[in-house]
Amino acid sequence: QMASKNLAQKLMTIADAWAYDPFRSHLQLSNFLKALSTHPGLTSSAVDAAELLSRNAIQKKVMLLPRTF
Repeated sequence: QMASKNLAQKLMTIADAWAYDPFRSHLQLSNFLKALSTHPGLTSSAVDAAELLSRNAIQKKVMLLPRTF
């Protein structure tokens, strides 16, 4: 139970740091992450994925070609 509490706290921290989009106030990823943090089946994989998203790790890992148009 202590591990799940730590996971929930870590996910809440990620959610709180997420940038707010004023043009899509009804579609906020931070709200979804906060709701997910209370899910009884929260896993470390879900928290790790949210952390990678927050750091744009995929964008940094995949080198995009410059646009030619």
